[in-house]
Amino acid sequence: MKRTFLSITDYTAPWIGAARLHRGTVHSVYKGAVNLMVGGQLIALQPADSPVSPLTLRCDFPLSTLDVAPGSAFTIGRGAIRTENAVLTLTDAADVIPTRLAPEADTDPAAYRKSGEAAYKILAEVYLSRAKGTLGRCISHPYGFRPLFGGTGQVSTMFYAAVEDILSRAADAFSDADYPRFAATLKELIGLGTGLTPSGDDFVCGVFAAFRGAGAWYHPAMPDLLRQLTHIENRTHPLSVAFINCAAEGYYSQAILNFFNRDQSVFNYLTTVKEFRKIGHSSGIDSLCGMAFTLKCLCEAP
Repeated sequence: MKRTFLSITDYTAPWIGAARLHRGTVHSVYKGAVNLMVGGQLIALQPADSPVSPLTLRCDFPLSTLDVAPGSAFTIGRGAIRTENAVLTLTDAADVIPTRLAPEADTDPAAYRKSGEAAYKILAEVYLSRAKGTLGRCISHPYGFRPLFGGTGQVSTMFYAAVEDILSRAADAFSDADYPRFAATLKELIGLGTGLTPSGDDFVCGVFAAFRGAGAWYHPAMPDLLRQLTHIENRTHPLSVAFINCAAEGYYSQAILNFFNRDQSVFNYLTTVKEFRKIGHSSGIDSLCGMAFTLKCLCEAP
């Protein structure tokens, strides 16, 4: 059976376009995704109407026709994915969707040192206002970490008490400029919650997105965050690890890219709410919570 891709991403393109074949196995199969493990990295075959993430390879055919199961072998490279029963080919008609967020201050440490705190605080204030406005329009979404960010009145559980304690201690550490403690405290969120991508993990993706989107990628907190919040394979689900590592490299969902890249004159709260809510059961909103928390830390830092 021969099939073609509708789209790939700038993150998955190197795997598809590799000059030599890489061998992998099917990690997991769901109605909305076939997750492939290759070289320790997960990538995902998904239907045409799926929200785009850095891991997404969008297909225009029912995934069930692939006839694969966890453990099935495949190869990837030279413009195709080959399973026992199918060849999925990359053609010129397929879109290559960009998923990398370029910081406002560029990725140059010298540029950060020149503009520094003054620039990122201005941006953080703008984006914090966006995040608050978007979360404020998600009151009917009482899942994940959303109840901790105002308006739902549903925070009186042991789970939320634990999360609230972690966030309070992390905020205090950031305010004290104790960045190793800040990162270590946020690490307590890894694996916290249910599902393939627990709420705590999605929140951490939002933390990375906020630093990058606000032009604070070279903030002195970043080395500790990168050291402590990546390559945490033994703490959570492999799919979640893949998304966190993507975030640490600057690759994000389309909703996050739009949040930071849209000009204020065309930014629309209702559109933004819809984009974030389309991502998983609560994953998009949990990432937005992580962004709001981090932007607030950046705004309030001494």
